Amino acid sequence: MGKVFRNSGTTAAGIDVLYKFLEDAGISKTGIFLEDGSGMSPMNAITSQGLAGILLFMRNRSANFTGFYNSLPDAGKEGTLKTSFKNPAFYSNLKAKSGSMTRVRSYAGYFKASSGNEMAFSLIINNFSGPSRRIISGIEDIILETISDR
Repeated sequence: MGKVFRNSGTTAAGIDVLYKFLEDAGISKTGIFLEDGSGMSPMNAITSQGLAGILLFMRNRSANFTGFYNSLPDAGKEGTLKTSFKNPAFYSNLKAKSGSMTRVRSYAGYFKASSGNEMAFSLIINNFSGPSRRIISGIEDIILETISDR
């Protein structure tokens, strides 16, 4: 991105492009740390609020929303959601992406509640102990409760 938008293929130029995007989108950079271009480094960090802000920007203001939305896996069917979100309430109602590192699990995407309301969400669990399956199950319970509008 640095090469295309700043005519410099350096990490610093790429990070500058990303921070400028956040600024232009009205997303607070507080708690967002970009240290390299990989997105996988434990030195990179984003808040759940920042991630939800990006999702809302994509939904409400991006000309590329349809392609972005279609790139997200369907709950219980494909990609990183293939083995989770198996409750039928999630089918055709949840598209999201997962993320994980040691003691970190996260999910972010969109769901449609039983009321018909469409919502963006981001859940990030840091520094947990115990099996990750327990954390994933808890995340599923939180989203199921919200989808169900109980």
